[in-house]
Amino acid sequence: GDEFVLPINQLNSRTECEASLQRIMGIISHPYSFDGEHIQVTASMGYTLYPDDENDADTLIRHADQAMYQAKQAGRNRIQAFDAAFDRNQRARHIQNLRIQEGIECGEFMLYVQPKIDMRLRQVIGVEALARWKHPEHGVLTPKDFLPLIEGTELEIPFGQWAIRCALDTIEKFLKSNLAIPVAVNISPRHLQHPSFTQWV
Repeated sequence: GDEFVLPINQLNSRTECEASLQRIMGIISHPYSFDGEHIQVTASMGYTLYPDDENDADTLIRHADQAMYQAKQAGRNRIQAFDAAFDRNQRARHIQNLRIQEGIECGEFMLYVQPKIDMRLRQVIGVEALARWKHPEHGVLTPKDFLPLIEGTELEIPFGQWAIRCALDTIEKFLKSNLAIPVAVNISPRHLQHPSFTQWV
């Protein structure tokens, strides 16, 4: 493949480490000729430092690998240090997302309806469906407590599907009560643009 591990010993500081990596990056990116063509290679580097990152060899390699992927996501051809705080936040977010997924599957989420009123006609012309999480430990949570955790993750689609199902149930209840009231649902752009969205709806 195109991934390599390079252990560097006898470094006295992070600055010295980055200087060494910059020299390596310069050597890698130096143009060379091959079959009459000029070729230039770029590299994304991730690194971690022991004993600051006090872990076994396999974990150190994994941490350097994570940093390398961050370097790629940040635009490639750069050096990225492993960020322990970022890693902790990512793991905490993963655990929170698993809990949200469990909440969806266990029926802990509900839709509240907020009326839309035409002030001139003094009539309800529709309702907006607003999600709430009936958390067994923290009580009823508003979207600001969970939507930021869902945005940009694979949970956006199942959460959007749940919201649409609940909105349709609400419309059905309205119709049984002879109320023809439109229900508006917020759908994330990622869910709306998914190839199967129209078919699913």
